[in-house]
Amino acid sequence: MVLIYVGGPHTLGKTTAIKLASEKLGPLFYYIRGAEFLKKKFRKSFSGKKFGEQTNREMQKFIEEAALEIRDLARKYPEKLIVVDGHFVINRIRHDASIFTQLIPECAKYFDGIVLIKGNPLVIQERRQNRLEMRRR
Repeated sequence: MVLIYVGGPHTLGKTTAIKLASEKLGPLFYYIRGAEFLKKKFRKSFSGKKFGEQTNREMQKFIEEAALEIRDLARKYPEKLIVVDGHFVINRIRHDASIFTQLIPECAKYFDGIVLIKGNPLVIQERRQNRLEMRRR
């Protein structure tokens, strides 16, 4: 089992790159969508609370527990390359402040490798704007 975390900004093409890799690796590949995994875990961990009502310490503990759960899940597939698609920070709006909970380096110890997908900030901004406009329609 090899557990890889692929991170980078929204709209950069992480999921597309991972899907292309999965097509080449076929049955050796197992994909975990980080955002979906965290949403499910969040509902169990913070039932009754809205996202953003947690302290940084609570959120950091939550993220570390999620990384451990992903590691445990990955152990069920010893013959596979497990890839987690996600971000390096979680942006949480609380009151007037924007709070960023760091995922790395605290959780890096649970992964065998980390891949950063990066790109031109202007291209990222344009893609994010296009995505927002599409959602409004």
